[in-house]
Amino acid sequence: MHLLNINLYCHPRFKEKHARWTSTRLIGGTLSTRYNSGSHAFVSVTAYFIWRRIFVPHTKFDCDLCPPDPHQVPSESPNDWEMHPSWILGIESLNAYSHWVSSVVLPIAFQWIDEHRAEVYATVPDNLKDDVGTVLAAAFKLIKNLPAYQRGLTKNAMYQTAKANGDTAAINPAWASITQTVRTDTQAAFTQQTSLSVD
Repeated sequence: MHLLNINLYCHPRFKEKHARWTSTRLIGGTLSTRYNSGSHAFVSVTAYFIWRRIFVPHTKFDCDLCPPDPHQVPSESPNDWEMHPSWILGIESLNAYSHWVSSVVLPIAFQWIDEHRAEVYATVPDNLKDDVGTVLAAAFKLIKNLPAYQRGLTKNAMYQTAKANGDTAAINPAWASITQTVRTDTQAAFTQQTSLSVD
């Protein structure tokens, strides 16, 4: 028996996407449900967002990637007052990252796959040609033998040495700057709320 605690409300889009969930009982705000997979797993849910959020998909159709609009808002966010701010911002950040992967990173990968379609799909069964993970795995088996990937493996050792020496200023400076700013501003926001102090 596996238990998962997440807070939730009944959202029709969630029920549509997960029709295999049966024997649902709502008791004191907690949902108990059997997942119809033969594993007799029971889920007790205490995080409402899973029913409300529509996560960014990684989907293919007819052997082509279907990326979302990179400027589109990924999904509905939790209400600010319903959960700890670190949880809310963490979920929003994870979804923003997933959206970036779907709308920016994967289209680059699948452009290369399209340019090498015959080689990539040669080992992919017909029933898995629209399975993103399977197609990416087939592509990776090809690129891991190419010069750029091999150079990267060699330079990773150089990077580890540079990191040990603190010589990282040139590595992802834009991302590092954003991370430092968000971290500092978050700490400042918590500090301003003196009523939250446990000291």
